[in-house]
Amino acid sequence: MAFFVFIKKNSVLFFIVIALAVFSCTPIKKQIYLGKGKITSEVSNQTITNKYQLQKGDMLYVKVQTLDEKSYKLFNSEWLTNASVNDLSVFLDSYTISDSGNIELPIVGKVEIFGLTLTEAQMKIQKSLSTYLLDVKVILKLVNFKITVLGEVLKPGTFKIYDDNINVLEAISMAGDMTVFGNRENIMVLRKNTGNKYEYLDITDINIINSEYFQLMPNDVVYVQPTVAKSLGFKEFPFTIMFSAITTLLVLINFLSK
Repeated sequence: MAFFVFIKKNSVLFFIVIALAVFSCTPIKKQIYLGKGKITSEVSNQTITNKYQLQKGDMLYVKVQTLDEKSYKLFNSEWLTNASVNDLSVFLDSYTISDSGNIELPIVGKVEIFGLTLTEAQMKIQKSLSTYLLDVKVILKLVNFKITVLGEVLKPGTFKIYDDNINVLEAISMAGDMTVFGNRENIMVLRKNTGNKYEYLDITDINIINSEYFQLMPNDVVYVQPTVAKSLGFKEFPFTIMFSAITTLLVLINFLSK
């Protein structure tokens, strides 16, 4: 009974406590990935490297497979058969697209591949080599596929991608997931290779998987913006301190009002 009398006397402060508790928390529905909406269209299964157009300065891993051992050794560096392959060896032995848009291969010479997709470049290189080699097959990979994740994530940084496909959710996962202050409804993806175009994604909405910015391209930058709560300046919202201070204030007011 005394508790209800206490609450009645301090009803204003009581409602302030409730309001702070409610509005200081991020609603759970805003923290669930892909929790809103329904798929409105079919999702393309085409890998992102089939869409990416090769740029000047891109580095390519080129492996030439042929039955002739001498030809194989001519086109493929020793590190391809060495168990101690590392990023440095790949960097040193990769082919870089020149300012004129070419890579230069043994015997074949210059092959212009600037502006082509990885699949188109692979076919063009293979066609050029088939003039000199029988039963030749080319494997082509993009060495410098990297993305950058910044903002409200636990481990921001630049990450190398060893796959043909990566999406925004996977990139955020690589960066250790978002902090409690990450704005899941307003994530910017900056696409440097298309003239710095960008788009804002809401990763609480499942329909982002249909966005052309959901699947990332080489050199994309993902920026997770902070929520309004970040402006309070706390690393984590100080619930314990807040309620302790308010409880002390209520007890003090109740004591002085007697």
